[in-house]
Amino acid sequence: MSETKVHASAVTGFLDGKHYDAFRPSYVDEATSGLLTGLNIAGQKNAKILEIAAGTGKFTECLAHRPERYEVVAVEPVTGMREQLEIKNLQGVQVKGGLANSVPVEDGWADAVIAAQVCSTSYRIYKRENTDSYKAFHWFAKKDALTEFARVLKPNGYLGVIWNVEECKSLFSFTPPLPPPSILTHATDNKPAEWPASTPWEEALNKLVFELPDDGQARFRQLEWRTGFTSAEENAGADGKPLFTSPAKEAISAVWETRLTPEQLLARMSTLSQVVSLKGVQREEWVAKFWKIMEMAEKDGEGKVGVHGKTLYAWAQKL
Repeated sequence: MSETKVHASAVTGFLDGKHYDAFRPSYVDEATSGLLTGLNIAGQKNAKILEIAAGTGKFTECLAHRPERYEVVAVEPVTGMREQLEIKNLQGVQVKGGLANSVPVEDGWADAVIAAQVCSTSYRIYKRENTDSYKAFHWFAKKDALTEFARVLKPNGYLGVIWNVEECKSLFSFTPPLPPPSILTHATDNKPAEWPASTPWEEALNKLVFELPDDGQARFRQLEWRTGFTSAEENAGADGKPLFTSPAKEAISAVWETRLTPEQLLARMSTLSQVVSLKGVQREEWVAKFWKIMEMAEKDGEGKVGVHGKTLYAWAQKL
């Protein structure tokens, strides 16, 4: 296996795991239960789960608190994140370092492999011999990662993915007080353009983000993770046969809501890498457009607006 490492931007961008853990949302029960049902482990006592890119353990907590008392190995490459996860001392959870294509688990151990909220550059991996870079939310959609997941899965085991996706801005849902922008410049994912927003102002704000120059980063809204299952080249073992069922089955939760002041929302929007790159007049013009859109938004007695989102989850079975 080629030598791999975590991209430097991940190490510098997420050194402060405390901030990351404090400002990232959890997952609605509907989506968590739906994914576990799809993976055929809902209600299965002591099922073994490998969680990839576990971060500080937002989804790991959901697994640890389930009545099934799962046995979980949570793999996380970034030291700062892993330390925060270890501090939680979650029941039934072992925390280990590792990468998508080099997992410290024996062959055929897992009933399911799960990747939750993987996005942006936070766990970007590259192969030194050809600098084949790919972002975290679809690194599992690459041949070497899928091959590794198939290795650790039991026969007929499942691979699952889950994302919280806000309708108007960053994929992550941070609650003020905000961490420094340097920590958040990787939070850059939005809903796909074809997903209708719950309100006209959120749709307008979503379009405002889409109009920004492309910075070359892969994002959830591009839905590139699907290609790992539909590509005959990526989803193939050494014998040329498919590793997982294709296409992956998908489901989306009901709409959920979080409430923010326009100032808080602007602060969060300002963490998008494409917005961070705006300077001078360009920045002023973008902010002016933001405030114009905010005039459309209905506000409650505290001056807050409702920011909506959905949770997408998908699963595929090992062949």
